Amino acid sequence: MFLQLLKGEFLKQKRSFVWAVVFGMPLGSFLLTFLDFMIRKDYLTSSYYLKKISRGMEKFNVWDCLFFESNLTLAWFLAVPLVVTFICSILTYTEYKEDTWKVILSRPVSRKDVYLAKGAFAVILTFIVILFQGILVFFIGKIFGFKEAFQMSFLVKYIAFEMFGALAIVSVQYFISMLFSNTMVSTSIGFCFSIGAIMFLQSDLLSKIIPYSYMLNTLPFAECNNYIPVIGGIVFTIIAGCLGVYHFSNKDIN
Repeated sequence: MFLQLLKGEFLKQKRSFVWAVVFGMPLGSFLLTFLDFMIRKDYLTSSYYLKKISRGMEKFNVWDCLFFESNLTLAWFLAVPLVVTFICSILTYTEYKEDTWKVILSRPVSRKDVYLAKGAFAVILTFIVILFQGILVFFIGKIFGFKEAFQMSFLVKYIAFEMFGALAIVSVQYFISMLFSNTMVSTSIGFCFSIGAIMFLQSDLLSKIIPYSYMLNTLPFAECNNYIPVIGGIVFTIIAGCLGVYHFSNKDIN
């Protein structure tokens, strides 16, 4: 039944605007990064700038600079939680707007499967965004003909760390979206937490317990605490998932 519900989510959102966001955001990141390097390539690949952004902790090469620029300088770390907020809002808004919860729950399905299927769909969409963006950024280096060798393990780690961090964000934001029938409330909460990501990073405690800042620790550099999105992704998925299932199973659908 879970797989049937998941398939139903794909069919339900087949012509939804959500797909424009899923593919549009990575393309937007690609264009910004491409233009950034097209205009400032000599400066961005200079030994001075590479030393500057490495902060003396490790020697950066042009590939490190490329992903650094895309993720931090051009704010991809901010785009991911905002995309997640939009995805979760759209998925729940559709049900509340069209008042289809009663129809769905009148069928012989468990509320747990309904909640998990919609959440899994949100995760899949987010993973597509992350995977697409990572591959596009890699191709920017190829387009500009970076001469330094690229370690494919870097890209794999980067995408994996982002996916773990995104798991936490999706789990929390999806729970919030299901908690409030007013989509504006859940969207506003997600937006505020996303914008506050940099401020949360300044606190050792908040950077660990508020997942919206996890994208700032996904670059596989020595100074990034990559364990935070990995552990946080697992912990928040379990906790928020259990809370969400419990809440939805006992929710009064009017």
